Amino acid sequence: MGEEAYEEQDRREHPRYDMVFPVEMEVAIPGSKPLRLKGTTINVSLGGVLVDLPQTVHTGARCRVHFQHAVGRISPSKQLGQIRHVRPWKQGRHAVAVEFREPLEMVKAAGQL
Repeated sequence: MGEEAYEEQDRREHPRYDMVFPVEMEVAIPGSKPLRLKGTTINVSLGGVLVDLPQTVHTGARCRVHFQHAVGRISPSKQLGQIRHVRPWKQGRHAVAVEFREPLEMVKAAGQL
């Protein structure tokens, strides 16, 4: 079953790229102000991001991921999304998977402008 679970996880619409850079997240909390957290990306795709956060958040919560600076071909932007899963990460931190509502905006490569 372990191998099947791995294969299931590996089926994605967009390839993921290991990229580490800071992001800010706003996580919706019903009846309260959004929770604002600073984190670090673990990997990124056009359709989502895996973020290392200092605390857990609820699966299914709506969120906004703020890419503050252009990194590689990723444009600075605020991406709306939904938290798909949360799992324990390194040293008591949490790996939070976010699926974007719209594909991530990319900077056009030289010659494509």
